[in-house]
Amino acid sequence: SIYAERMFSIATSEKNLVCMCMAVVDRIEIKFLNGDHEQARLLMPEGLRICNASGLANITLSLKSFSAIDMINSGDFLKGLTIGIRLLNEFSKINENSESMFQLENTIARAYLKIGDLKRAEHFGISAHLHAKSRNIVQLMEKTSETMAAIKRAQGQLSAALEYYDINLALKKKVLDDQLQKNLAYQRVK
Repeated sequence: SIYAERMFSIATSEKNLVCMCMAVVDRIEIKFLNGDHEQARLLMPEGLRICNASGLANITLSLKSFSAIDMINSGDFLKGLTIGIRLLNEFSKINENSESMFQLENTIARAYLKIGDLKRAEHFGISAHLHAKSRNIVQLMEKTSETMAAIKRAQGQLSAALEYYDINLALKKKVLDDQLQKNLAYQRVK
């Protein structure tokens, strides 16, 4: 958070719109990740203005996807789904390899699961899981396997659900092991 604030300050003083866009996106994403949704929402209009002016269409879409994900996570499924589906279509035209797109797919799958549309939940869940797996994005693979396990369970496919839960457990362990190694390396350097 400190580094994102610093980057934004430096980019602003140099009037570098590209760096300002990247910094404001980092600030907003960090606020969402830390649970400070209100502050993230307050920064969103400024972020969209800066990123639109910078011409970074893919980054602007990522920023918009944070908002759609927040809507869905806050329980506003219909509005979040409407916006999220539209954003997925925009991503497919600009950058089909965006991690933000895969996170949005996974969130859309969870939203469809919540409202009971298991067919659409499975469609988006499988897509997100395959995208994360093909790009070896371990943290997203962990989340998508959990989503797929829940979908399969809701469909009554308990064997498939158990397979996804096993994948999820192995990935959780890998994520924790990776984090532990990073923390140990940081402590050694410190």
